[in-house]
Amino acid sequence: MSLPIPKTVLSRDIQTADDIMRELSFPCIFKPHSHIGWAESAIVQERLTKPYKAIKAENPDQLHHVYNRLKAFTTDFVIQEYIEGEEDQIYSFHAYLNHQSEPLAYYVGQKIRTYPMHAGESTFIELINEPMIVDIGMDILKRIKFVGVVKIDFKKDAMRNRFYVLELNARYNLWNYLGAHCGINLPLLAYYDMTGAAHPPLQRDYKTGVRWLSFVNDVHAFYDMRDHGKLSVIGWLSSYLSPKVYDVFSWKDPLPFLIDFTKHIGKYLYKKIRQLCHIPMRVHAR
Repeated sequence: MSLPIPKTVLSRDIQTADDIMRELSFPCIFKPHSHIGWAESAIVQERLTKPYKAIKAENPDQLHHVYNRLKAFTTDFVIQEYIEGEEDQIYSFHAYLNHQSEPLAYYVGQKIRTYPMHAGESTFIELINEPMIVDIGMDILKRIKFVGVVKIDFKKDAMRNRFYVLELNARYNLWNYLGAHCGINLPLLAYYDMTGAAHPPLQRDYKTGVRWLSFVNDVHAFYDMRDHGKLSVIGWLSSYLSPKVYDVFSWKDPLPFLIDFTKHIGKYLYKKIRQLCHIPMRVHAR
């Protein structure tokens, strides 16, 4: 079964970093199978503690370094050829399929910003209409007879005008809140389907133009992009003019946001104090 994925090498199929270079071209990207303990690992901490979800290698020296560092953290990882492009070239297909692998609802999302750039957590996202993503996503799910809730991440290769599958996650995620706000509540449809309750027919219409914001993380994303010449203050602030929903903020109940904001300030001050006192950050090898 052929799927539109970047060329990939599994850690269990190689013995040395040189084996990777015989299979893949540069740049390539390393992704651990599990992110438990990842943020505190040596390989992430040496990158100024930015929460990278994957590590990019541009040349043989970087590849050997990342390979050896990653092996100290885990022996279970993948290496893929990196698809060039900014955050707005990353899309995701979300759906719920019943026990007959028939879709009850779906929608398409697009990233606007992540922190850090290229391999970080989503900070600003929106729903869009992109029929090509729907066609590819549904084709994949039908071929594997998928049942349940799913998110398939894609990245567009603008040079080839082709979408590549980055990963498939069979779980609920942060996009589900934005989807529900825009008219498609996948967790509720899953409940209806699993309990045998009546539910509407296939839902494919949803509202676009509403964005989900994780404000504290998006401040980090702004500084990261500004430092790379990718975003101005005016561009950042003007992006907030569209209707929004938030990760933890609500005017009706601001306490969760205040607690979350306080935690971020505490972590920032903790790191600064350790740096000023020249105390090394604790890292973990799993």
